[in-house]
Amino acid sequence: MRLKKDFGFQKKTVTTTESGHDKVFHYFETTINGLPLMITNDDDNPNWYGTIFDYPVKFYTPASFRGLILSVMEGHWNE
Repeated sequence: MRLKKDFGFQKKTVTTTESGHDKVFHYFETTINGLPLMITNDDDNPNWYGTIFDYPVKFYTPASFRGLILSVMEGHWNE
């Protein structure tokens, strides 16, 4: 999925010093139509995890997350 190019997501990095864990953590975030979106994947499995209104969400395919983004962009989430 091309989050940065297609939807303006910015890649964020959390260093081991910041997190206290033994590996660097990456996630992507943006705001679309006033709705903050964040997503990351788990290196141990193919699922993507995100937050919407501070609630955790699991996406089983990149297409499902893409569908959510397109709905937000079109304003369907606010109906």
